[in-house]
Amino acid sequence: MLQLRWKNMLVITFLVSMVGWSCVASEFKPVMVITSMSDAFAYIWNDFLPPDFVNWQHMLKYLLDTIYMCYIATFISVVISLFISLCASQTTTPVKWLYPIARGIASVLRTIPSTVWVLLLVVSVGIGLTSGVLAMILAGVGWLTRAFAEVFDEMKQGQMEALRATGAGWVHVVSQGILPQSLPAILAWALYAFDNSIRDSTIIGMVGGGGIGFYLQESVKLFQFQEMTAGLVALLALIIGIEFATNMLRRKLL
Repeated sequence: MLQLRWKNMLVITFLVSMVGWSCVASEFKPVMVITSMSDAFAYIWNDFLPPDFVNWQHMLKYLLDTIYMCYIATFISVVISLFISLCASQTTTPVKWLYPIARGIASVLRTIPSTVWVLLLVVSVGIGLTSGVLAMILAGVGWLTRAFAEVFDEMKQGQMEALRATGAGWVHVVSQGILPQSLPAILAWALYAFDNSIRDSTIIGMVGGGGIGFYLQESVKLFQFQEMTAGLVALLALIIGIEFATNMLRRKLL
């Protein structure tokens, strides 16, 4: 018992020491953060409040652009991910050598964040919604492929084996056995992807991908902080509305 207590004390001491070392190495000063909180709140109160909706029509255009780009990106990434994930699952891959290739593609796309994708695409495609949509598609395909492949791996094999026993080909096994079983999970992941893309679109837009993030960045550059706050309020309302709508769809469809 005493030995276990000493081990726990050593682990706790090591973790606390690492926190201190990390603060020193990163020049993070918790005391300065605490003492400057009052100034930060005063700055927000004086410069960012109240929200200014004087350019609400301009802001509404960017909000609609955000919804359009997220819907397009989600739809395309779901479709592409379905095809790749059928090859990335050991249960459904038509040819064994396609499995590592599909897994490798998903890993590469998933490793690179959407913000990095949009920075690369802005250079080649240009600033705007096209770069944002392509960035969300690439990032979405990466993690949706992994999610769909895991759904296929966890399915019951009885129905698929019965179809194979009747001489059904791969296409018939997929259309008659795999997709009907996995459709609820696929729809749930698709709704989650759309919900998540609304949040990602803000950062993507701030680095050149268009949408409401571009409006927020534009407001900051012009020192229109109250208009930026109005954009944040509108974005929050949009996120809550989308989450409410997707939850209702989940309850009705699943």
